[in-house]
Amino acid sequence: MTKGKEIIKLMKLAHRIGLSVNLDELGFSDINENEIILVAKKATMPEETIHNKPYEVAPERVADTMKTANTIGIEVVKQYPMRKFQKHKKFEVSLSFKTLARAINSKHYLT
Repeated sequence: MTKGKEIIKLMKLAHRIGLSVNLDELGFSDINENEIILVAKKATMPEETIHNKPYEVAPERVADTMKTANTIGIEVVKQYPMRKFQKHKKFEVSLSFKTLARAINSKHYLT
């Protein structure tokens, strides 16, 4: 299975069980490029655990990963809408998007 297919499979599962898979679902529909870069810079500050990776993680890579994960998440939601009985069970987990972004990053999806 290719890396892209693995990410889509993971996002489909997350979406199916009611987790957020894009920024809009997390309540950040109006986030702009500058805000994404700011988040990426904060995530890569020297004291952050992102530096436990065995490779250098630059703010640009984090921002690109966030945008890629969001784009994929938007497409997953369009292609695989929740069934009506799932909608009332939906719950928000703010870490779900972060987890998906980590999955993309750990698979070296963006090189």
